Amino acid sequence: MDIEKYTVSGHEIALSPNPQVWPPYSATEMLTFLVEAGYLKDLEPLKVLDMGTGSGIVGILCALLGAKELTLTDYSHAAVAQALENAKLNGVEVKGIQSDRFAGLGPMEDGGKDRGENGGETPDKDNPKYDLIISNPPVQPWLHTDRAHLEERPNVADWNEAGEDGRLVLDALIEESQGYLANNGVLITSCSTRHGHAKTLALLNRHWQDNWEVIYASEHAIDEAYHGDYMSAWRGMQAMDNDLRVYQLDARQRRFAREIAPDGGEFILATLKVDGKEIPVRFTRTGQGWRVTDIHGDTIKEIGPDHPDVPGPALTGHWYYTYYLIRAQKRREQDALGELPIPAHVYYGIHTERGRRNFDVAKETIGDWPNYLRCLAMLKKAAALANAEIGAIEPPIAHAICTAADEVIAGRIAPRHFPVCVLQGGGGVSTHMNINEVLANRANEILTGRKGYDRVHPNDHVNQNQSTNDVVIAGFRLAMHLELMGLMDALRTLEDVLEKKTEEYKDVVKLSRTCLQDAVPITLGQEFSAYLAPIRRSIRLLDKYAIGCLELPLGATAVGTGLGVSAGYIARLYPNLVDVTGLGVLKSSNLFDSLQNGDLFIQISSTLKSIATSLSKMATDLRILSSGDAELRLPAVQAGSSFMPGKVNPVIPELMNQIAYLVCGNDVTVTMAVEGGELNLNVWYSVIAKSLVESCRLLANAAPLFARRCVAGIEVDEAICREQAENTLSVSSVISNLFGYEKGVEVSGLARERKLSIGRAAVELGLLSQAEVDDLFDPMTLTDAERSAEAIGRFVARRGAIEDSNQ
Repeated sequence: MDIEKYTVSGHEIALSPNPQVWPPYSATEMLTFLVEAGYLKDLEPLKVLDMGTGSGIVGILCALLGAKELTLTDYSHAAVAQALENAKLNGVEVKGIQSDRFAGLGPMEDGGKDRGENGGETPDKDNPKYDLIISNPPVQPWLHTDRAHLEERPNVADWNEAGEDGRLVLDALIEESQGYLANNGVLITSCSTRHGHAKTLALLNRHWQDNWEVIYASEHAIDEAYHGDYMSAWRGMQAMDNDLRVYQLDARQRRFAREIAPDGGEFILATLKVDGKEIPVRFTRTGQGWRVTDIHGDTIKEIGPDHPDVPGPALTGHWYYTYYLIRAQKRREQDALGELPIPAHVYYGIHTERGRRNFDVAKETIGDWPNYLRCLAMLKKAAALANAEIGAIEPPIAHAICTAADEVIAGRIAPRHFPVCVLQGGGGVSTHMNINEVLANRANEILTGRKGYDRVHPNDHVNQNQSTNDVVIAGFRLAMHLELMGLMDALRTLEDVLEKKTEEYKDVVKLSRTCLQDAVPITLGQEFSAYLAPIRRSIRLLDKYAIGCLELPLGATAVGTGLGVSAGYIARLYPNLVDVTGLGVLKSSNLFDSLQNGDLFIQISSTLKSIATSLSKMATDLRILSSGDAELRLPAVQAGSSFMPGKVNPVIPELMNQIAYLVCGNDVTVTMAVEGGELNLNVWYSVIAKSLVESCRLLANAAPLFARRCVAGIEVDEAICREQAENTLSVSSVISNLFGYEKGVEVSGLARERKLSIGRAAVELGLLSQAEVDDLFDPMTLTDAERSAEAIGRFVARRGAIEDSNQ
């Protein structure tokens, strides 16, 4: 017996050739990619169906990779017999069924289809269920087949023909396979543009919605000897329905594969040698060229538009088709309210999906709060460790949960897996179940290679010994600790700049204002010291509140009684949480208080409001001081008018004013939400959290920006400042101190009438000599109470000595 051997990624498969069975050329390409890319790993517990098996190579490889149960089907009796013989030749056990598509597998009368919520099918419960359906279906249209006797098909070409348009088998796979897939089951099928590209995409979108993807594509040149009989048919159908099947490219064009993205995006699926090994990659178009990523989405490199690694160009004058692989996953989940389809590519489940639909009121989701997600994941990791230590969950499950939690903590699970709006009803249940479901699905995937809850359940394992009420509040407290620490770092940037400005301007005298009117001299350094002081006070307060946020209510469960918590859990939880977080967390001294009262958050919000109003007051001062005579000049950061050329506006200070308005509004919200907590639980934590996180982020982003793009670049017109300080009428208070209030009024009246300085008016009236004026009215002297008192003392002593000598 002749034996042909095929090697697929290190697996040698022996096949007995048969002229009545289609040879496994494209199947070898398909299998090589699937193994190399990891799509056929962890098959041990799975039931696999290989439809249109032909020689049986696809199913035989799945069996060699450990598939628990394997069924091979084909329309051709000869193919089924040959596949079974080849399976025996390779030492694997399989079941072979002669079947026209799914017809020979099970009940599925009338298609066994119910319309589900997603417009797809809810399969008949009596259908056999497979974890993986894999196929390399025929593509050729009827040409050689005797249509009156389809069951007879006397030659090899007939068995690779699939209806008038070549789509019979592919359409069945797309339309009906969900009826034969277990939940979380996967369909992997090859496709070709020769099937009709647009129709394939339309069917996939209709029956699988977001749960399908192109995982591989390669361009093949038409072989006239091999495909020649069918070329006229493909080109004829293409002309008739305008659906691309075969095509020509010139040397300026690149492969068609970029056009087959489900979302219409421009990318190329190909392979690239990385570290000496050919791996599947994706070339995604960017503004500068292409981003090359691996199958996990991790960037390998960025390259230019004409880099030699970009696939192509094609050969002029040749006809081509694109061969590509589709992976689709069936995923539906059920709860007490019914069943919903869940996107196959996400880690969340039905509770999250209901929350996503119910609270779709704003774009901001918990995925946009990395600190909060990290903290929830740290809580879940510590809980899993504690539960394992007391025997509440098995160590392998705890380890998988911890691994999944570490991925969330490290930011390796993307924000799209956390789609619930930050504003929500239910006291945070949707947020809590979102993290539970993500960790459960990822942990299950770690243990079994697929999503689902057969090994790790979101409630029974991830949420063991916990309640939404204690976890959500504890997670938020920890997150607020991190947000406050970040805000303090941001404020220290501003603190440093203000401190430097205070020192830099300590000898720059200027005019102060009260009631927006000229007052007495002051140094610019003194003004900046006033801006600096509330920032320093606020940092001290934030540090105090950040420490307060480390007191957590974990173990309180629903209302503070700890109902349902296993013995020993609390004793193990907090030490584990200290290790996981690296923070000095401790159990709340009064769990009932922690669930009901939010006075700590009012105190935090009040401090945030204080910071915002301090920054806004500073910003307003800078806007005023940089206007008109412009004692100060602010850095020009952008053009100020579309109408007045050359105008520059104080845009950064204006930004600070508006941030203050938002923070003050958030403070009102926090106050109302804390006051609104009823009885034994405050359920308004979502709006409290949103308001505080927004305020923290606004201030943390704004303070360094204000420091660097405005305050640090301030320039001072010292001449204008000194002139204004020297000529202010408000220093007439010195005259009043020396000669009485009435004399002060007389001097200031003369100065105003004749536009003199107070000192010059005093000389004109014979009250002071010029030397005395220079001593008493030096602007720098007037900014220092001690120096001013010394000058007055010298004047009084001198006048006393003169009077004594005249007596």
